[in-house]
Amino acid sequence: MLLSNIDKAAFFQVYFYEDRTTFNCKEIDAYNQALKKWFKMGKSRIYNNEIIIKNRTYIPHPTCKTVNNIEGKNQIMESIRIDFLKQLSIRARLAYAARCLEVALAHQNVCNELLERVINDIWKFTDTNLDDWARIATKYFSDVIVDYHYPVSEYPSFSLDELEELRKVYSELPEFILSIIDNTIEIGMMNLYSDVTGDSPETLEPLIIVVETMVQCKVGLPSIKTFLKSPFQELDGWGKQHSKKFYLE
Repeated sequence: MLLSNIDKAAFFQVYFYEDRTTFNCKEIDAYNQALKKWFKMGKSRIYNNEIIIKNRTYIPHPTCKTVNNIEGKNQIMESIRIDFLKQLSIRARLAYAARCLEVALAHQNVCNELLERVINDIWKFTDTNLDDWARIATKYFSDVIVDYHYPVSEYPSFSLDELEELRKVYSELPEFILSIIDNTIEIGMMNLYSDVTGDSPETLEPLIIVVETMVQCKVGLPSIKTFLKSPFQELDGWGKQHSKKFYLE
């Protein structure tokens, strides 16, 4: 059983609002449904944080995907080697995917100020508090934007009219662009509440999907050279906090 992006957003909606003591029925129901699915997942890890809702204590299980035969995927990746991707810190992996997203949008001649705000919020993974980032970024998954209507208060970068326009923009984007958006966010989510082991295959898999998508759609990949300045050996795989400018210089 897979946890959908809508489930993830519903979970973060409740779990990380420590300053709120009450939630409406829709929020609680969505959260509980997400928890039920999490508990039923066969491959998941338990972490120690607890949350109490209506006098019941829950221990959530974050998604933990298993990546099979990553090396076998490099057959179509002629422009970049997986070995280079493995050298990137987790922050740099998301940064590279975010840069791929920008390049893909330019390739499709998509220039939209609302999308630029989404991308700016995604880039904040590289230099901000990760809990704060996750709370916002999970609401930018394509199916969450299009199908699950959070109140505008959950989107600090947008007004109500702008959020409705953003839904329209998402619905008109090519599928491969939506895939890049979703997998870029996944990079930031996959090890957020689980230990980093090996070369973090959980964050490597969505990055490979982004790169494969770019290659398959004949979109030129950005240079990886400047992103290698944030190596995987730094800070237990996460890499130091850096601004977007650091990766593009």
